[in-house]
Amino acid sequence: EGFRTRVLAKITALTMVQYINKFIFQRPINNIKNQII
Repeated sequence: EGFRTRVLAKITALTMVQYINKFIFQRPINNIKNQII
């Protein structure tokens, strides 16, 4: 149960970062190492 929760949390976080990069900052989707400022 705990493992599943951690995996889902990581996937959700990655998806949110990609969404923010794509639609708010108009950056390429896989640029997750850039700072969000």
